[in-house]
Amino acid sequence: MTDFNFDIVYATSVDSISASALTIGTTNQNALTLSRTTIQTTVAGPLQASEGITSNSMDTVSATTLTLGGSTATAVTIADTGVATTVAGSLQATQGLTTNSMDSITATNLVIGGSTATAVTIADTGVTTTIEGPLSVLGSFLINSVDTTGAVTLELGPANATAVAIADTGVTTTVEGPLQADEGITSDSLDAVTATNLVIGAATATGVTIADTGVTTTIEGPMQVDEGITSDSLDAVTATNLVIGAATATGVTIADTGVTTTVEGPIQVDEGMTVNSIDTITATNLVIGAATATGVTIADTGVTTTVEGPMQVDEGITSDSLDAATATTLVIGAATATGVTIADTGVTTTIEGPMQVDEGMTVNSIDTITATALVLGAATATGVTIADTGVTTTVEGPMQVDEGITSNSLDTITATTLSLGGSTATAVTIADAGVTTTISGPLSASGTVNGAGSKGDILVGTGTAMGVRGGLTFPADEGKILVARAAESTGIAWEANTGGGALIPTTGTGSTTDATTPLLLGTFGSTGDILILDAKVVAKRTDVTGAVLSQVYRTTWEKTSGSWLRVGTDDSSIWSVSTGSTWTLVAEQSGGGSTVILRAYGAVGETVSWSASTIEYAV
Repeated sequence: MTDFNFDIVYATSVDSISASALTIGTTNQNALTLSRTTIQTTVAGPLQASEGITSNSMDTVSATTLTLGGSTATAVTIADTGVATTVAGSLQATQGLTTNSMDSITATNLVIGGSTATAVTIADTGVTTTIEGPLSVLGSFLINSVDTTGAVTLELGPANATAVAIADTGVTTTVEGPLQADEGITSDSLDAVTATNLVIGAATATGVTIADTGVTTTIEGPMQVDEGITSDSLDAVTATNLVIGAATATGVTIADTGVTTTVEGPIQVDEGMTVNSIDTITATNLVIGAATATGVTIADTGVTTTVEGPMQVDEGITSDSLDAATATTLVIGAATATGVTIADTGVTTTIEGPMQVDEGMTVNSIDTITATALVLGAATATGVTIADTGVTTTVEGPMQVDEGITSNSLDTITATTLSLGGSTATAVTIADAGVTTTISGPLSASGTVNGAGSKGDILVGTGTAMGVRGGLTFPADEGKILVARAAESTGIAWEANTGGGALIPTTGTGSTTDATTPLLLGTFGSTGDILILDAKVVAKRTDVTGAVLSQVYRTTWEKTSGSWLRVGTDDSSIWSVSTGSTWTLVAEQSGGGSTVILRAYGAVGETVSWSASTIEYAV
């Protein structure tokens, strides 16, 4: 069948000839008007419009839902740009609604999704929704991004809201810029967007409060605080050490000036603690470093530590400077200490002012600060005791004593001569009047040995020898030498000297076996210009019996031009038995004339033993 086009001027009913779509105005018509004003047009079946439909009023035939674009439409456009669409009743959209502007008919709240909607979605992803006035949300609000229209603060809940909840449990809220909260923020978890420091209150906040009173705040990882933290209670998450400032902190300050910090349990400090005041909670001893500390350091270099009450130290104290709080005596160990140890082995202790010791002092080494005399007991001491009985005191350098020294034993450090008064002393006094000085070994004196008191007796013990190169003198001609002879003594020869003293002879012994190899019996003349030798000699043959010699020999010498020359003839008195005429005693020049020697000559084929005792007079 062929389709026809009609220009219809008036009709009460229009339909298609067969069961097909009724097409009206599809070729030349630029508009189609159905009915006129005030005339109701009823479309009993579905009405499909390819482009658009204009109507002053549209309603359902019966009391049911008016459906627009319910079958094949991909979108429904109501009104044109700039034309206001008024929905007097409720507007329900099954999927979505697009509009340039939406408002309430009267001055009241615009309610979207207030009846049956389970959610309201405004705009699509990537589309900006601008709300120029305040936005009040009774329940919750879901949005990918929320921002202010202009460059101003974005305010959430500033008028009626009693709280603002952002996101649901388990949903991460990312704040990429600074977040400022005038009063408080509640969150199950707070973290940095990237792997960096989480900064709270870094710009304008004067303080940051985390949690309310009685609420426990758990920090499972390290917490770094640039300036300060205020908390009613601070504890470890588990039963372990509470560590504060362990990673990057250069210092940890607990409480402000004038605020008391109470530590009810032990406090352990690995390196150092700075505090204006430290005290015990109750009236008991303040114990510092009692458990694991190997040392306790109080204050830094150059900082004065004042201890106003008594300070008791069980073991030791290390300090760059120790002084009394006021101008008084610094007392160390005055109450309960049984000993005071200052410094360790090998550490020098410098005392710049006078040091007074009431009883005793123990030290490995004592010296002056500068190169000067070390003075002990110079001010108030009545005596200075160095070391205890049985303890050896070693003086490695010269020791000078202005008045006196008391010692149970005096000896050299090594096997050498013990020198007393060898530098500046004008005299050396050994022992007091009435005190016996016993010299068990030989005594050699280069000068004069003076007996003390009115009777200066020198006792030479049994079996000993004494040699004095100068002389022995005694006051008031009353001194004497007491000699206890040994059982096998060979005798002592003495010559009287002015003042009751004595000259000590030079002894010489040995043997001869021929007449050409002499035996030296002594060397003399090391000093003086006039020399007299008085020699007493005995000799005997040891290869046979009965041949002996006894001789008294005197010789005089004078030093001329540095050489000793014999004066006159030697005087000799001889008594002999079976010796023949070849045994002789002779004084001879030696050393180019610088000394005089005494020699004995024997005989060929005879072994002769000699013993001589010679007194030397030289001035």
